[in-house]
Amino acid sequence: VGGHGGGGAGASTKNLNAPPSLELKTKFSGQLFRLSGIDLGHVIQVLDLRCPHVLEKPQAGGGKEDELEINVDAIDPRTFYELEAYVKERVEIKSGGKEEEVEEGKKEGMKARKRKR
Repeated sequence: VGGHGGGGAGASTKNLNAPPSLELKTKFSGQLFRLSGIDLGHVIQVLDLRCPHVLEKPQAGGGKEDELEINVDAIDPRTFYELEAYVKERVEIKSGGKEEEVEEGKKEGMKARKRKR
């Protein structure tokens, strides 16, 4: 199934049309808060170009003028996976690569708990 160009880290191994899991969406949402303003601006710019319907301003009087909500559930799979790879990369750079180490540690801890049972 021929691919075109680079789609980010790991994009070639994923089915870019399959909807992302709830776990992946939740992790992505949490990582958005860890981005710098420039990186978050890039994410918003991509969403505004590809699927502007996911960007929602809070109701009048309910928040700041500059707030924006992202409906992660409404992002199309291809855009989601591309942005997920970008966000993951930016968060890892910001944390000095510790993000992946933490995830591996969690997995190892889960394996150890399963073995004890």
